Amino acid sequence: MASTSRQHVRATLDRLPAVPELRSSDALGRVDAGALVSLEFQLGTSLVWFQFSAASNEVDSIAKGNKLLRLAHASKERAMQLANTASRSSIPQFWTEFDSTTSQGNPLSIWGVLLRIDDGDIEYDFGANQELFFSSSTTFSVLDVYEENPIPLPDFPDRQHIYVVRTRADEWAVRSSAD
Repeated sequence: MASTSRQHVRATLDRLPAVPELRSSDALGRVDAGALVSLEFQLGTSLVWFQFSAASNEVDSIAKGNKLLRLAHASKERAMQLANTASRSSIPQFWTEFDSTTSQGNPLSIWGVLLRIDDGDIEYDFGANQELFFSSSTTFSVLDVYEENPIPLPDFPDRQHIYVVRTRADEWAVRSSAD
């Protein structure tokens, strides 16, 4: 059974979209914290952390991290759905105001992805979509058909973050910074 599962995972990884292969020389930073090592990378507007045991072979851990990164990339839409649902429960007033506007785009974006290489876990950190909130500070009510009366975008709470975890066993968990 385990080999069938591994074959399925390998076949899934082979079909994933291309993401860059990261090397330790690409890292923005490195933290050696006793038993753990973390390497920090930036992909677009998101930070990515490879975290692995200090006792592990770093080259092997980075190779495993790249496979996990491809899986994280392929899973990001599911993570976004879960983050949106959790955010709607956590800050309903913001979402009521946002949904009553003509603003396009998702108010959430992935700020960072933690890849726990030894465990095979992926943790997404979702926060305010800075491109949306800084590109336009005003919008219109959905009732303002002719867009004559601009209104400010509702304020996204500064400390609102949603964390979505996907485990190696494909189990998902969600928590917010308010939990």
